[in-house]
Amino acid sequence: MSEPTTFAVTVVETSRDARGWASNLLDFLPLPPAQIANVHVVSMKPGAIRGNHRHRVQTEWIVVCGGPCRVTIDDDRRQFNELHDGNKPLLLSLPPGTAHAVQYLGDGEAYLVCVTDTPYDFERPDVERVNLLPSEDES
Repeated sequence: MSEPTTFAVTVVETSRDARGWASNLLDFLPLPPAQIANVHVVSMKPGAIRGNHRHRVQTEWIVVCGGPCRVTIDDDRRQFNELHDGNKPLLLSLPPGTAHAVQYLGDGEAYLVCVTDTPYDFERPDVERVNLLPSEDES
């Protein structure tokens, strides 16, 4: 399967009942399971910013679970900067070179499920820091 040439933002379809929602990641992820190299989940506390970086080599898919969140993406051709209410998960498809950041604006915690097509290399991480969403912690 070819990687996307530009980023995409898609609402994820879910099944819902009185307990909440459920969705099978493999139903909507545009990557065959055999090509998944890394899956990790990160939590976000109120005000937290995740990302604020780009990857030079890897394609990343991020499922935003919860909200409200500010989602900011920039691939040097177009920008996306919107509030996501969190009522349904949101899939961010991010080809190499796409800067991205998510800030959680709610109470409690929100979660990001991140999938990549390249294994994480702790000695040479494929991460270039950017400042899409300035942090209050930065001087």
